[in-house]
Parts: sequence; C-alpha cells; structure tokens
Amino acid sequence: MASRGQLVQFLANEGKVDQKVIAYMTNQMKLTSVSDFANYFTSSEFEKGVQDDIVAQVSPFNADVSKPDAKIQTARLRAAWKAAQTGANAIQATGAAPAPSTKVVGMGWTSQEITTTDADGLFEALVYKARNPAKFMDVSDVTVIDRPGFLARSMVIKATNKRVEEHIYARERKGEMVYRVVDSTTKCETDDERVIAVKENPLRLEFFHRHVTDGYRTYWQAPVEPVEKMIRELIGIAGKLPSQTELVGLGVRSETITGVSHDSLWRAMVESIREPARFMSCSNVSVKDCKGFVQRTLTANGVTYTDNIYDDEASCEIVYRKLVNGVEADIERVVALRTHPLQLEFHQRSKVDGFRVQWDMPRSAPLNAVDAFVREAKRMDSIPPTTVGYGITSDPIRECSYDSLLTAIQASIKQPWKVIDVDRTACQVTDCNGYVERKMTLKATGECVLERVTVNEEIGEVTYNKCGKDGQPSNVERVLAIHTPLRLEFYERNVSDGMRLNWQAPYAIARQTFENIIKLAKQLEKNTSDVIGYGLASKPISGATQDSVWKAMLYSVRNPAESGLKVDNVTIRDMPGYMQRSMRLLDMPGTPTVTDNVRVIESAQEITYRPVKGRDESEEERVFAIRTDPLRLEMFSHHSKDEMRFEWLAPRSVANDVFNSVTSLAQRM
Repeated sequence: MASRGQLVQFLANEGKVDQKVIAYMTNQMKLTSVSDFANYFTSSEFEKGVQDDIVAQVSPFNADVSKPDAKIQTARLRAAWKAAQTGANAIQATGAAPAPSTKVVGMGWTSQEITTTDADGLFEALVYKARNPAKFMDVSDVTVIDRPGFLARSMVIKATNKRVEEHIYARERKGEMVYRVVDSTTKCETDDERVIAVKENPLRLEFFHRHVTDGYRTYWQAPVEPVEKMIRELIGIAGKLPSQTELVGLGVRSETITGVSHDSLWRAMVESIREPARFMSCSNVSVKDCKGFVQRTLTANGVTYTDNIYDDEASCEIVYRKLVNGVEADIERVVALRTHPLQLEFHQRSKVDGFRVQWDMPRSAPLNAVDAFVREAKRMDSIPPTTVGYGITSDPIRECSYDSLLTAIQASIKQPWKVIDVDRTACQVTDCNGYVERKMTLKATGECVLERVTVNEEIGEVTYNKCGKDGQPSNVERVLAIHTPLRLEFYERNVSDGMRLNWQAPYAIARQTFENIIKLAKQLEKNTSDVIGYGLASKPISGATQDSVWKAMLYSVRNPAESGLKVDNVTIRDMPGYMQRSMRLLDMPGTPTVTDNVRVIESAQEITYRPVKGRDESEEERVFAIRTDPLRLEMFSHHSKDEMRFEWLAPRSVANDVFNSVTSLAQRM
C-alpha cells in the first residue's frame, strides 16, 4: 500500500481505528503510507509509542488514556502496527506474512465439515492444544498454570525469539476456546481476543477475532494456510484421544441411543437428581434446594457422600461437585446429553478454570449409568401421562414457523384468554422492569391469579411465576420453551437452583394450551400488512452458509450504506459492552441523523439496536437475527427491559432491502 488513501483504508477497514485518530496520523504526523506507519516505531517502542505519540494526542481520548475508549484505540493501533510489520499478528508461531494475494481469516474463517470425530472430541483436542502448544507450534520454554477462570500460558516463539504470554478461557457450553494476549509491560490483557469455536450441524471449526470490550468481531489479518494446518492437526489429535486408553481420559461418549426421544432422556437425567433410587442402588437419600444448586446426600456401596448438583437446561448438562469436609472439590463430574446422534457424554473438568482434566476412571463405570437413563426414558414414552411431571413436549410443529410461534406466545401473555380459560374482562397486564405483571381470574375455579411473566427470546423461553398473597413471586416457576426441531415444552422448576420439579398439573390442560398457542400462531402467520409489525422473516436463504450469513450481518452494521440502507455520514464508536453508530437517513424528511447503541450476541446470533436520544438509551430495542430450519433472517422490535415484542411500524420494504443485501453479500463470501 503506497498511497495515503490506502493507509486510511488500511487503518479504517482492517484496523477499525477511529477517524479522528486516522486524521491526526495523516494530517499532523504526515504519514502517507502503511510503510510509513510500520517504520515509524521500532519493535521495542511501538506498544508505548502508539499510546503516547498518537492516542494521547487526539481528543477525546487524550483526556485519560486509561479509559476504555482510549484503551481500545491503543490496542487497535498496536494490532495494526503488527499487521503492517508482518501481515499477520495472530498466528505468531509461523512467522509467515501473507503475500498480497494470500487469503486471510478476515471477519472469520470456517473449516469444511468434519466427519472423523465429534464436538466433544474437537473440544478435547482444543484443551490438549492449549496445554501442549509445542506439539502444534514451533515454541520452547512453555509454562502452563491453572488460574481462577483461565489458563495462564507463556512460551517463547522460536522464529522471533520473543516470549508471548496468554490467558486462555475454556467456554465449553458456548463451544469456544478464547485466547487473550497479555501485555508484557503492564501484565494486563489486551482488548482483543482470538476465538476458536466448535460449531455443529454440520460439525466445523470457526476462527475469528473480536474485541473484549464490545464483543464485536474485527478483521483478522492472519493467513488462512497456517489455520488450515492447525485444523488438520486438531482433527488428528481428536481422532486419537478417545482410543488412547481404556480410561475416561478427557471424555467418553456412549453408543448412539435409539428408541427414545431427546426430551424424555433429558427428563430422566433430571429426575435422577431428586430420585436417584430409580437409577442406582442407594439409601438414606436427602435432597436440599440451595441457591443455584441441589445438595444431595446418599449412601451407596456402604459409603455416604454429598454432592452439590448443578444443571444447565440450555446445554443439557448436569454437573456433580463432591463435598469434602463441607467444601466443594476443585474437580467436577459432568454428564451431558448430546444430539446428532443422540448420546450421553461423561467427563471431568476443573471448577477453577473450566478446562477438562484427565479422569482415571474405567470407561465402563460412567457408561453403566446409560442403561438406567434409557430405561426410565422408555417408560416415560410408553405410559400415557396424567400429569405434566418433569415436563411434556408437543408433537413436532410443521404448520407454522418459529417466529410466528414466539409471537403467538407473547400475544397470549397480554391476551391470556386466547390460550387459557380466564375471564377476559378481569385481566390486567402491566409492563414492569424485566417482566410483565399479569392479574387474571380462572373461570374453572374463580381463583384470582397474580403472576410475573418473563421472556428470554435468546434461548426461546418464557417463565410464569405465580405470586403469593403478599404479591411477591414464589420459589417455583412454570416454563414454556420453544425447541428446534420445532416443538413446545412445559415444565416446572425451582427458582433458586433451576432444577425441574415433578409438576402435578393435569396433562390434558397443558396439551390443550399447546394446541391453542399453535392455532394462534397459524392465524398470525396468515395476517399480512405493509409494516414489519411483530416481526418479519426473510425467504429461506440458499447458496450461503450460516457462518457466512452471520459475517455478512456483522459487516452490514459497520457498513450500512453498502447493506441496503440509504444513509451517509456514518460514524462508529466502540464503547464498553456495545458499539455506538450514528448516521444520516437520506430517505427521511429533513435527512435526520440517528444514533444507536449496537450489541452483538454471538451465542444467539443476534444483533440488537437501541436508539439514543441525547445521552439516554431508549427502552425500544430492534433485533436482527439468524433463524435456522430453514436458514433465514428475521427483524423485530421489543422492549429491552421485558423483551415483549411490539408492533414496529417501519415499512416491510426497509427490512427486505437489508435481507436482500445481506443475503447477496453472504453468497459472495
């Protein structure tokens, strides 16, 4: 890059550097090329130099270089300087700089479908790689230490003879291994992180770079070739780990389970927490609900022991932590339900940092529990239930979409008479901070019910908490969940520990509620208008992957003019936890300038926008999301405090223009 224009483009598009900083560098420092920037500092002074000589000279960052805004600019300039020096700052061990035509990771790079192992095998390999970097990179003098919440790793890169320090975070429930470089001078983490993510359906690995502060992806200059080599090595390790020993090691999966449903198998696993005698020979069982977990004591094989037990509905995972002298052990045992294919997986991990650890237990020991879970699940599937019990699931839903189903559930919250038998004239609904308060009278009994309803769209869950006579919520809540493949589920759980309970509500009434919700969803789906309304979905997307669609969505946020919106004067500011975007609307009367606070929810693949008026953030939140089965885009608007959707009066054409632009971009990626 030899011209000033190319330097500006490099800093803005690849470095994501603030325009004020770029203007200072080009106008005041007289830098005219990427080469000028690369040669302005030496390798020993650039880290402090970009802060003192550039960021500290530019308003508003010069007010306090320790504030998040200034730290972000400093981190980006450091990364840009490294990229200008070598062409790649992330795969440090290779010492390879990409040629101008070399493909780079960019906003994210995804592998081909992986068929020789499973998701657990890949994550085990990632753990192995984190603890044994010399088997994957040309490094020496490696030290690895378990710290609270992360793995601290230090090593010398042979190609540069430079010591690199990193903090590595294992986020297995999200399928992410996260690497953060530690500044050698301050010993603090930088504001950028590299992510290796395990994705399923189909199984694949994705590599990307993002800011810690706002969670937003950034352009990663790493060449793809070393990444592909790393993937081949990871797959090779993943294929070997399960067969190395007859011990559980870093994890073991059961054979594929057939003849039972996923939901029944999960309910059997949950049931085993409170009723272990149905699954194993034990006595003297006592169960106590605590805040965040169930504490269970029992006697088995002549030994009495106590576990603190945690469950996670979203990942279908149950965790057991044994108590020793009343204190939780540092190692936890994990039983997880996996899908595609349906299997049970067992492993141990460190409670301290979340990394899997070696389990020197014969594989047969945990696998012996599988038959008991399957037996109980088959019993549940074979006997027509009379009560909800540990949960009931609807038949697969094919008559309407996920979006219509969720909209119908939200409509039924404020108009409950549409799905349950209540006195319409006596219903009172109030929007509160974080929930909806609903008062209604049941026709069958005349009982007046006061409850709090909470919506969590990210995980497709609505909870109903019946309040006591004092108006305060109880410690029991009912849950209505939407699953994919599309179906509804009802169950009851304890609020303090999140564990399911044996709900004695009549099965027939719950089934009828399912039918009424589905009927309402079908009616809503037939309604059409010229506005986005309670939500609008694109046509099914073909010719693009889910990963490329997500990258196109992220690109569209920073580049709205190129993504279907008639705007100009776009400015971007990275803030703690979100990104602030301002732009002028060219097709609105008076061409007003609007500002939004934008947040990225990587796990749910949603981007949210909250309008900013003056210094205040609106409670209105617009959502741009990916949906699957089939792959499509959706837009809707809801209240940020209680996540209740409301009618969005923007023309459907606005959303459709964005859908078409993002889809076209994704198809070219």
